[in-house]
Amino acid sequence: MAILSKSNNSFRGQLPDEKTVLVTRKHWIVLLIPMSFILIMAVAPYIVYHYFLQPNSWFNDNINFLFRFLTTVYFLVIWNTAFYNVMIYSLNTLVITNKRVVENKQMGFFKNIVNEIKLDKVQDVSVKIYGPLASFLNYGNVEVQSAGAVNKFFFKQFPNPKDIKKIISDSV
Repeated sequence: MAILSKSNNSFRGQLPDEKTVLVTRKHWIVLLIPMSFILIMAVAPYIVYHYFLQPNSWFNDNINFLFRFLTTVYFLVIWNTAFYNVMIYSLNTLVITNKRVVENKQMGFFKNIVNEIKLDKVQDVSVKIYGPLASFLNYGNVEVQSAGAVNKFFFKQFPNPKDIKKIISDSV
């Protein structure tokens, strides 16, 4: 899965003499939570069939086709929801270069926000890790204080936040 986590290629909007130091995505736990819910929802039609639509009942003979059709539509919705979550996870990136920090936020299929802060405008970098799970899995939030128009930048739920802080601090 290296194609989803690491790349030596350039990114859209990269300056000619700019070198990429780090490209990262949010922690995998961010994707695990909605995908777990989707997996639970995918099991629901089997439970409904097993407990409510017995194979030998007269009721089953009358609505078998309708149940299969609705189940197919249901799985189509679940598949699209899973695709949407994987797409959002894959396209949300944090890029640190030798000149700036660029955050790509994919907010939907057709809504993309790019935030950037030049490293010479960085005043302070702090890390916040909330809870035992975040401490154990080593993910948290990185806050970058800026001297620019936007006062603070928040990068939420990224892996190895202390390493990100160190990279940004060392680049300043």
